This record gives sequence, C-alpha cells and structure tokens, in this order.
Amino acid sequence: MKNLKIIGTSHIAKQSIREIHQAFAEDKPDIVCVELDRARFLSLFQKQDRKITLKDLQVGGFGFLFMLIGRWLQKKLGSQIGMVPGADMKSAVILAKKTGAKLYLIDIPIQKTLYKLSKEVSLWEKFRLIGHIIFSPLSKKNREFSKQFNLNKVPTDELINKIISDMRLKFPTLFKVLLDDRNEYMAKQLRHISKAHPDKKILTVIGAGHKNDLRKLLKH
Repeated sequence: MKNLKIIGTSHIAKQSIREIHQAFAEDKPDIVCVELDRARFLSLFQKQDRKITLKDLQVGGFGFLFMLIGRWLQKKLGSQIGMVPGADMKSAVILAKKTGAKLYLIDIPIQKTLYKLSKEVSLWEKFRLIGHIIFSPLSKKNREFSKQFNLNKVPTDELINKIISDMRLKFPTLFKVLLDDRNEYMAKQLRHISKAHPDKKILTVIGAGHKNDLRKLLKH
C-alpha cells in the first residue's frame, strides 16, 4: 500500500508527539487512521478521572481488573514525565481536524476486547499474570531490563520484539486477544480504507507494539 504510512507510538512519549507533528507537516495526509474505538476516542476529551459506570462492569471480572491496572499504570508512568496517557492519539485527532483530514477509528471496541479477556484467558494464565504484575518488579532481571527504557522515547523495534516474544510465551491467550486479534481487525480496516481511497495519502497512528505485525499482515 504505497499510499499508507504507519507511525508506531508510545502513548506517553514526547517523541511520539513530535513524530506525529512532523508527519503532518511533511506528508500532509488526506486521511488519518488511529488506534482508537468510539469509547476511547470520547474518553480522550473527557476528564481523566471519570467514574466507573455499569458498562465498565459488563466486561467481566478479569477484563475490569485489567482495565483498572492499565489505567493506573499509564497514569503513573505519564505522571513521571508530565504526560497525559493517550496524548499521541489526541494529537493525531486534533491535527486531523485542524488540517481537514478525514478521521477513521480502526480499533476493535474496547468493551469487546476486555470481555474476550475475561472469557478466553484461562484461570491459570490469569493467576500467572497477576503474579507477574506483583512480583516481576522485584526480580533482578526486570530491574536491569527496566533501565533500558526512556519514557520520553518510543522503545526500539528490537526491544519491543523482545518484550512481545517473551510475554507471548508466558501469556499466549492474553496476547492473542490484545495484539493478534486487534492487528487482524485493524489490517482489515486499513485495506478497506486504502482500497476505497487509492489516490489519498493515509497516515496511521498506532501503538509501537502493533506496528511490525500490522505491516506484515498488510503485505499479505
């Protein structure tokens, strides 16, 4: 897809904001696709500490817990560098509106993903994940590994691939739901959009962990 450019971002990295602005300035995209669904899109422009609703509880116990942990972790990491989680996607949305580019939300609805986590991830894998969250920060290996991270920058492809490979072995179903299923869905959306607009320049903004697999899917 020659008319498609993909940027892999970190949701709290200042580097990602700069790269998005640079892409808009250089490429002047006609269409912008973002790794968001309608619910996450709306939440970007709401107060960060919104109250829990009944709809949040309908995703199942594990999906709800995963959502809470994810929110807490992103907020904690973002506060360390003065960034609001999701600033990358918000920047892309605002720039699309400002430049008149058409915006597409290409991700699976978050409620569906969280519900699948509750239903498809085995009890054993859920316990392993909780144990990993609690105890992995205490291990020497993970303390040394964390030193490679600079929260202001997007991790290198090599580092991302290593993390994903390691975690996929430990939590295969979790990563199928969080990465593989969503990558296939987003690839399908991008194929459809590109085919419908062959003469338009398309900029896609997604999390860096999706970038390499999404590119492989699009090649096929």
